[in-house]
Amino acid sequence: KVDHSNVMCLLEDNDGDIWFGTEGKGIYVFDKQANKTLRVNTIPENSVIDNGIIKDLFQDSKGNIWIATEGNGLMKYNKADKTLIEYTKEQGLPGMIILGIQEDNSGNIWVSTYDGLAIFREFNNQFTAFYSYDGLSSNEFNAEAFIKLTDGSFLLGSINGIDIFDPLSVRFNQNIPRVLFTKFSIFNQPILP
Repeated sequence: KVDHSNVMCLLEDNDGDIWFGTEGKGIYVFDKQANKTLRVNTIPENSVIDNGIIKDLFQDSKGNIWIATEGNGLMKYNKADKTLIEYTKEQGLPGMIILGIQEDNSGNIWVSTYDGLAIFREFNNQFTAFYSYDGLSSNEFNAEAFIKLTDGSFLLGSINGIDIFDPLSVRFNQNIPRVLFTKFSIFNQPILP
């Protein structure tokens, strides 16, 4: 039994277990083999898993369960060893309210938030964020409005409409342009070197 009336998201994992993300009571899992509903155990223990608001659940191609929270960032749970890794703004998340999670065809994890869109690339264990000035319709996305289409493209619903793009076509500029001063002024008065 799920000990909370407001279930925010559901996930059936690769083992056939059903995950329930709630609004204020964390996560429950119906263990198909044991035929009972259990609380998720983590090492170390985590209060968000027990009491947090869970906005989305996603299982990636490696079997990890990604957990979107309201205010506590993103978490990656390894079901086999019960370990939990937390991701916050320190790792480059644009915001701490995560609304949707998807995986692109290269295995990168994308998350939509109230403050922008981000890609997690495992090789550097960091997020790269994208905002409206990068071409998105808005920085604020909506819950339950992030899907992967059959061709691998993403479709996201924001407060200003819909964004659709192929995540594999996104290029990252690794060349930082050289800074060149052509004029220098103090209080609108040109200063000569």
